[in-house]
Amino acid sequence: RSLARPARAPAPSYTMADRVQEAREAMLPEILDYRKHELFTEDELRKIIAERTNFEYKLVRRAPAVADFQRYLAFEQQLARLRALRKKEHGIRKRIRADIEGEKRTHRIFDVMLRKFKAEESLWLQYMEYCRSHGAKRALGRASARAIQHHPRNVAFWINAASYEFEHNRNVEAARALLQRALRINSDTPDLWIEYFRLELLYVQKIAMRRRVLQISEQETGEASTSREAAGSDASRGSGDDNGAASSDGSDDEADSDSSDNEDEKLREYAEPSRSGSRASSTMEDFLRCAIPRVVFSKAVQECTMDTSCVIRFLSCIDEVNEFYPIDTNVLEDTIYAYLLNHSGHVAHTRAELYLRSVRGVLSTSERCVALRSAAEDLWRARATFTQGHACWSMAWLAVESSRSFTEFQSDDERHEVSACLTDIANIVGRNFMASLDGGEPRASDIGAILELLCGVGDLDSARTVLHAILSRASDPDASLPPASLSYAGSVVPTILPLSDAYAYLCDSVTALGNRAARCQTSSALGPFASAMIALSAQAVLVGAVSNHDNTLKNAIQHIRHVVVRKAVHHCVVEDLDSWHHLCQGTRELLRHAAPAVAAHSIGQLLSGTMVAAEVYLVALHYYREAAESSCLRKEDVNRVRRISTAACEAHGSEHIDVWVERVRIELALGNRQRAADISQQALRSYKNPQEWTVQFVMITRGRLG
Repeated sequence: RSLARPARAPAPSYTMADRVQEAREAMLPEILDYRKHELFTEDELRKIIAERTNFEYKLVRRAPAVADFQRYLAFEQQLARLRALRKKEHGIRKRIRADIEGEKRTHRIFDVMLRKFKAEESLWLQYMEYCRSHGAKRALGRASARAIQHHPRNVAFWINAASYEFEHNRNVEAARALLQRALRINSDTPDLWIEYFRLELLYVQKIAMRRRVLQISEQETGEASTSREAAGSDASRGSGDDNGAASSDGSDDEADSDSSDNEDEKLREYAEPSRSGSRASSTMEDFLRCAIPRVVFSKAVQECTMDTSCVIRFLSCIDEVNEFYPIDTNVLEDTIYAYLLNHSGHVAHTRAELYLRSVRGVLSTSERCVALRSAAEDLWRARATFTQGHACWSMAWLAVESSRSFTEFQSDDERHEVSACLTDIANIVGRNFMASLDGGEPRASDIGAILELLCGVGDLDSARTVLHAILSRASDPDASLPPASLSYAGSVVPTILPLSDAYAYLCDSVTALGNRAARCQTSSALGPFASAMIALSAQAVLVGAVSNHDNTLKNAIQHIRHVVVRKAVHHCVVEDLDSWHHLCQGTRELLRHAAPAVAAHSIGQLLSGTMVAAEVYLVALHYYREAAESSCLRKEDVNRVRRISTAACEAHGSEHIDVWVERVRIELALGNRQRAADISQQALRSYKNPQEWTVQFVMITRGRLG
């Protein structure tokens, strides 16, 4: 007899059909529940099973596409909305078995999709949003952990996970640990430091609110710590020599720790004040005075490079927290102010921002005026430290921003007091503006603040002087005056100059910027000029139309058509979307007032590039769609418009939903509903998020999309 072991039976084959059949059998409890509550008819149930079967076959293929999963998810969510409507019609308010099974299936689809496409960050964010909207807290926590595991450099995943722990689980330690782990990996990311700073501020606020509710004072904290210290000393006197030796050894080990461990221990001591023994009262006092946020801020400015705007965001966090429940942040704000004044590149503007915070912190109108005068005088006295120009421009910005806080006055005397304060500052700015230009070029926001201040107090003579000085400086080919400065100037010209002079000023501004734009060699350098020239030209069109200038279009569009558009098309790169955004936004405003022939010529030049950005296509489609809706689109242009819309969808249809929206709306405006439905089917196959497109198409066909 042979003693050989019998051969193992082969494993049963698990084919594609078996997997689909298993998924079909899993639908049984849901289908029975539908029949029980009579939510769907038998024909509808058969259609549901058939649709799911088709989707399951697509998912079990060797290489399924993301679009297959997205369409399956869109179907399930549409079914969920329909189920909710049917339940409302039948008067069913509680959750039924079909709701639970439907959510389970959606989670399973997401799970399979994320296991196959781990690298797609947008899919993780989509699943997190679904879990958050449906209250699936445990699934959200698991999804956040998996997303962080696969994408440790994505800051949004860390912030979402910490927010989930802090807001839903009420677990401050877990949220703090997550952000600390994130900072070890992404220590050079300012957003993470700011969120960590906000977390510690919110924790201090929570402790302060809890102590207020429990009516715990600092004196009671000191008495409790004294009793704990006495109990601890009695226990230590009763201990043996071995414990003392162990304590001595432990102290030696602690002395050998490095500085980073000491800092972590300091953070833990602040986070858990009860561990500090006899120093509990002083530690709690430091804790309530935002000791931990101070340490976080100091560490943040050491680990990563932050500009003034990032540091100001720390102050904004303090304002957001104090708006709900004020805490003691004076020492913390002083620390941030000191850093700003010592490390800011624009010291004058930084001082103005700090002075603005102090002005807004005063409640009385008279005290605000006194604080504003004092701040302006300090800036003017410190002009030797920086330049006279920066002092002048910062004073104007401070006055304008402070004036927005004087919105309501209690009496006429207060109104006159505020007006006198702003007038005094405006006089200093107006007298010294010409001399301030010798110290450098003002920023566009500074020009806007100066003009707004001078016009607000009625000093139109000084405002005219500033306008002509800006135009003279902008006409210099070697000047570095920002093009947006002329945009600010052009927006207020009609209120300062007569219409004929305003029109001439705007045309001269376009010409000056056109000469400088002709020297640009890249689209990134051309972008600001294009935005400013188009804005000024649109303003010139409006002013010229009011003042009855016959050559308005010719003079206003000349440089746009021959310099900006042609040069922008020549330097078009898809990555430089900011320049195209400014260019197209201004062109859209300009085309609303232009003649159809000029508009068609400008659009033709925009679309003549080899790589046309999506924003450029949207300008053309938006213009033609408005023409079709107003029945102004000529029949000979319909085929050309369709060629343009087809090219737009082929080039950018997978990423930009707006090109599909404009294409469908053009066909609906032309009365071709069948062609619009065919385009919708193409969008479902091409666009990255079919669910989003389905919602958009429903809104378009119902006329709810503006």
